[in-house]
Parts: sequence; structure tokens; C-alpha cells
Amino acid sequence: MTAPTLAPRALRCERDVAESLAGRAVTLAELYAACRDSGVAEVDDGLAPIEGFGSDQRYKRRLRCVLQGLRKAGRARRVEQATWLIDGTRDEPRRCLLIVAGDLSHLELVVGDAADLLDALGEAPDLVLADPPWALDRQVLGDDERDRGERVYRRDSSLVVPGYIDVPADRYRRFTRRWITAAAAVLRPGAYLAVITGPTAAARAQVEAEDAGLHLVNQIIARRPFALRTTRRFSHAHFVVTVMCAGRPDSPRRFFATPPDLPKAASGVDYPLDLWADIPKPTERPGLLRYDNSLPELLVRRCLQALTPGPDNGGRAWQALVVDPFVGGGTTAIVAHRERRRFIGGDANSEAVRFVMSRIAETPPAPPTLFEPD
Repeated sequence: MTAPTLAPRALRCERDVAESLAGRAVTLAELYAACRDSGVAEVDDGLAPIEGFGSDQRYKRRLRCVLQGLRKAGRARRVEQATWLIDGTRDEPRRCLLIVAGDLSHLELVVGDAADLLDALGEAPDLVLADPPWALDRQVLGDDERDRGERVYRRDSSLVVPGYIDVPADRYRRFTRRWITAAAAVLRPGAYLAVITGPTAAARAQVEAEDAGLHLVNQIIARRPFALRTTRRFSHAHFVVTVMCAGRPDSPRRFFATPPDLPKAASGVDYPLDLWADIPKPTERPGLLRYDNSLPELLVRRCLQALTPGPDNGGRAWQALVVDPFVGGGTTAIVAHRERRRFIGGDANSEAVRFVMSRIAETPPAPPTLFEPD
């Protein structure tokens, strides 16, 4: 491996080597090579092995300690490089696994039916967060009375991810019962099912969840920035988040934390309300491919922060498992990854899964300086 070119300065120790590369993204192996090429590795018996640690050497350990100090001082950041493992082909994936270097987290995407995905889970999730189809005949084209895509949204269809799969209204009850029953069966006591819908579908979701043995915790009303114009009834201008839990709602196993950005009471104590009027529009992608009706990130982030443990609320990074059987445009996948929750998602539309993969790949972490070892 060719070491990166060093800045013209006197290099006396491993810290000098690291600081000479400040502002650049380099691997740990490249830093080792730079120490060897500059002669720093030979100083103070740096090439001597560390007893009991295999091929590790003193200069390598000193360099890792330097990087830890730079990280704590805010001068170094580890960049988590990711690799997709794809079952199937790139154009027609069946299952995709995102391996993240440096931790035990993963993000898995599956092409397939929602109930089948839930039935096949090998681990009980902490949260099943779902935005299922709403049975609105979304992509019925050529019929001015029924079209919900070109006519209502006035979108350029060439910039919308193809293959959206809706559910006919006459099959919606059976469809909802099947996937919610599967979700209820995999939840451990205290875990959550949160279903994001409009008001009509919310009633169906709650009934089916209660029939499956779950208990209502909350119905959250959140502003929906895309209210559709109506002429003979009020326009739906809000999401309904129906939050159900497995087991008794008063069980100590049920986790809850107030999202930090919710308003507090006048006394300063937490006073979380179930009305979220500040939900903004999803991030625009002008001129780029986008998914049909993605969720706002703030709505998803609050659900994750409230209903699952993580580093933002006293839990551990990658401790919680979030499952979304209708991954769609991938908002939940991206937010879960940013919030350091493990994630498994699926969609019957393989184009949606490919789109989510590309969104994750194009959303890098903050600009790095140096790599930080584990």
C-alpha cells in the first residue's frame, strides 16, 4: 500500500504523522504505512511486538492512542464505511444487507410481502413502524375521476420511483388484518406497533391490532403538509399515528422517552402532547428521482426517539431493532440509521428497495478528518 504524501514538516512521533494529514480522509492502514515510510515507526522500539497481542506493534498502539486523543478533542472522526451484500442481482435484488464497519449494526432490506417479512424475523423487534398503503387507488391512470397520481399531484412521472403497489379497497380489511396479526405475533411484551395512516385507515388499523391482542397507547395527530383539496368534505391535513403495545400498557417493560424537541410545560418539565403541528414537508429533491409520498423525517425521528432506546435517550447505540414492512422511500431506514437503531425493512416493490439503497449511499456522515479505530 502506498502511504499518503505527508506535509513538509519534521516528523518525530506518531502524533506528528497524524496531524500532518489533518483535513484528509485516510485509513488506519495508510497511517501505519505513513509511520513506517517516515521512520517514525522505528523510534523507541516501535517495531517491537506487543506480547500477547499477535502481530500488534508498539508504534501501532501509540498511533491508536493518538487518534483517540484527537477524537476526544474533536479533531478526528471515524467514517463508517458500508458495504451492501445483495442476494439476487443489482437490478432485481431479493435481499440486501448493509454491513457497517466498526460496530455490530446492520440495515437489512427485503423484497417481498409485509406479512411474510414479519413472519420470518429471527428477532423480536422493539418497534414495528409502518406506513402501509391507504387503499386510495394511487396510480390509477387514464381515469379523471379516480387518478391520484398525475392529475392530483401534477408530478412528472419520469421522476417518481415506479412500481408502487396499492391495495384495492375491497381487499383492504383482509390485507390489514394479515400484516398486523403477523406484527403482533413477533412483538415481545412492551414492544410497539406504530401505524402511520390517514384517519379512515387508522380506525381499521386500531381494530385489527386490538383483535390481535395489542393495546392502545396513543393516537398522535401530526400535521400533513400535503392536504388534498376536496369539495364535499374537509380536506385531510394530518397524519394519524396509532401506537399500540404488546402486553399491558402499564408494564415496566414498555419503554418511553420524551423526544427532546417537543415543547415543555411552563415549569420546564416534560409535557409531551399528542398533537404535533410543526411537522414540515419532506426534504425536496428537485430534478432527482423521488418516491411517491414519502414521510417527513421529523415525524419518524420523534417516533423512534420516543418508543425505542438509543444513545439520545439513555440507551445504547444499535440496541433497538426497528422494522418497517412497507419501507417505501426509505425515510424510516435512513432515520433509524442516523439515530443508531438497527433496521429491517421490506417492500413488495423491488424498485423501492433499490431506491432506498441509493438514498443511504448518497447520505454520508459529516466530513471526516482522520479515521478513528474501534
